[in-house]
Amino acid sequence: MENSPRYSVGIDLGTTHCVLSFLDTHNEDAKVEVMPIAQLTAPGKVEEKAQLVLSSTNHTNMK
Repeated sequence: MENSPRYSVGIDLGTTHCVLSFLDTHNEDAKVEVMPIAQLTAPGKVEEKAQLVLSSTNHTNMK
């Protein structure tokens, strides 16, 4: 297992949302985990969320 990659990464590039996940392949008990994505949620406010919203409506209140 020493030459195998440590992580398996999944990327879902949807039309309205994106999600990243990963699995530690060196841990037999590991479960797939969703990677939080830092994103601008309001003017000057950054939050980590499980999904990245791609819709243009996400930015309508940020004027």
